[in-house]
Amino acid sequence: MMMTFPSRHPLPSARSNYSSLAEIKSLVCNQCWDNVFNTPIYQGVCTPERNANGQYQHRTAVTKTTVRYVRESSECGCAWCGFLCAFLGSCEKPQDLEIPYTASFSFSAPQYNSTPVGRNQFYLNIKPDVEKSGASWSLLLSAYTSETDRAAKFVTARPLETNVSSPNAGKQIATWMRDCEAHECCAPQNDVPLPSRVIEVSPKDNPCRPRLISSEGRTGKYATLSYCWGSQPNYLLTTSNIQQLREGLNMNSIPQTIRDAISVATTIPVDYLWIDALCILQDSNEDKIIELAKMEHIYRDSLVTIVAASANDVSNGLLECRPGTPSISEECNVWTNRRMDGVSKLPWTIPFRIADGTFGTMSLKCVECETEYDESKEPINTRAWTTQEQLMAQRVLSYASHTLQWRCKAGTQNLGDSLHQDKYGSSTISTLSISVQTPRDALLRWLRIVEMYSPRRLTLPNDKLPAIAGIAKEFSDCLGPSYYAGIWVNDLRTTRLYDDKAFALPKYLAPSWSWASVDSGVILRTWDPEYDEEGDDPKPVCEVFHIETTLKSETLPYGEVTAGRLKLRGKLRQGWLIKSQEEDEDRTIAWCSESIYSAAVAEANHLDWVKEEEKLELQDPDGWSERNDRNPWIKAQFDTIEDRASLLVTCFPLFADFGLILMAQDEKGTYKRIGSFENHRTQKFDFEHSPIEEVTII
Repeated sequence: MMMTFPSRHPLPSARSNYSSLAEIKSLVCNQCWDNVFNTPIYQGVCTPERNANGQYQHRTAVTKTTVRYVRESSECGCAWCGFLCAFLGSCEKPQDLEIPYTASFSFSAPQYNSTPVGRNQFYLNIKPDVEKSGASWSLLLSAYTSETDRAAKFVTARPLETNVSSPNAGKQIATWMRDCEAHECCAPQNDVPLPSRVIEVSPKDNPCRPRLISSEGRTGKYATLSYCWGSQPNYLLTTSNIQQLREGLNMNSIPQTIRDAISVATTIPVDYLWIDALCILQDSNEDKIIELAKMEHIYRDSLVTIVAASANDVSNGLLECRPGTPSISEECNVWTNRRMDGVSKLPWTIPFRIADGTFGTMSLKCVECETEYDESKEPINTRAWTTQEQLMAQRVLSYASHTLQWRCKAGTQNLGDSLHQDKYGSSTISTLSISVQTPRDALLRWLRIVEMYSPRRLTLPNDKLPAIAGIAKEFSDCLGPSYYAGIWVNDLRTTRLYDDKAFALPKYLAPSWSWASVDSGVILRTWDPEYDEEGDDPKPVCEVFHIETTLKSETLPYGEVTAGRLKLRGKLRQGWLIKSQEEDEDRTIAWCSESIYSAAVAEANHLDWVKEEEKLELQDPDGWSERNDRNPWIKAQFDTIEDRASLLVTCFPLFADFGLILMAQDEKGTYKRIGSFENHRTQKFDFEHSPIEEVTII
């Protein structure tokens, strides 16, 4: 391949706009300009083109180069060669600098729920032009430009804005509120009955001193605050200071997050703000029970919920400027190898061809490490109570770790229209907030909410059910009314499959058959609504004929329970639950028989089988699938992390491929769930000759 040595020109500075064609051309070397950017093909990548049938045409711009060339051209200031050099450096360490590479660059359709809509994502693939190589590397890129750039009509995403308390942020909040009012899918912004107590953020007689008031039946608009209390909250409403707070809040001593939330409330603007720590008597169980019963309506009826997403303590505040670098667990070379202007890293800014002789610019970022937003990493989303606070909210102002976000039923937007894209599109607060139409959809939504909720932390473990009670109440119209300790009795899929690092708890949380009985994340039986038809849903192989729970408070029907019994009719079989000697498996079950009459015999038989399988694997490495079909051992696990000895258990299948491991209790026919097991396809007849019995699980 013949290549012209790149000419040197000054490195670009960190700029927001390039006005002349000469300035835009100087972003790249002559070879990249002539062969890539100043071509009709690249124009087709940048701007949408329709074919004769009205369909958009897919264009791919190709760069032919070598490692030596992109290195030398990058040093001379070519942004595209610098980008390719950085990406190649993250893929491999080529020894031969003259190996030719082909880089293919094309538009990528928007990801699920990403905003704003536009030519904001592109796809890059690089592969060596070497015979029989087979290697290739791909990268999904996001693009942005300034609102004054000629490309802004097509590239609609803007640079990330990190100043969340600027005048622009205040104007943006007003715009979001106004736009939301016109959304047919969003709730009206009407006056509503106020909660029992609220903070009046700017009293007419003393605007600078907010105060606690009793609503006494009045109506108005109010905001709610969702935040992390932290380990030692020190500004709480109690029976001893309620009169003092009615006279006025001491703005010099209240925590920073509450102070900032009051400031945001005046910006929205709303007259009132509800904060749990200051609107519920924290030393009165009676008041807590009364207000907890209203929690669903408090967040559902509020005009907007202010979320202190990035603050792990009430003292942190929410209005500080966000960091200028991405918050990522692992930086890729596209980020770390950016050139510097002496102060900050320069963006990868390249030409954007609109027409022959008409250009703008766009800057590229790695989607995975610089653009995707993983809300699960935010401190707010490690706290259990905030799940329902956000899911029940009609509108959300989220002060995230990277910028300010707006969320309503119409979608999520970032401050200043920087690109928003969720890392996990199907299980985010935004997608789980969308209304569902059918009971099956509602069940899937509930299962995913429980999976998201279950690993979150609680200061008081007994709040496991109360902290999701408001959401459960909402689902009762579609899935209820039979709700028992987190379980909808009409569908056994709400029974957990697995637990994630659960520990045994000294205090009772819920019956052993409920996902709420363990202090850990749980995995439930879900499905993909795009591919799995209702007829494909697993069919239970048992029958639920009675279920009951004892509520701690009759006024909280979806709240804490003190006891529960689940009566099932199905097949039982006893076995020895022993440690598995197979790789990546915790426990296994050996069925009781005349030859397997003790745990020691079961363990010896299992060990002999594993050793024999290891010999067969050495003799026939490709016969793994056939040997797996003959595997007689059941995959099993305890619900909690404990180093238990082998023991005799009772197994009860819920579905053909999954069941519960039970431990007999003193009362005849009564058991506790202690684990779960899976059936392989060749073990479907393991319960064929087992008797049908009635069991009670507590």
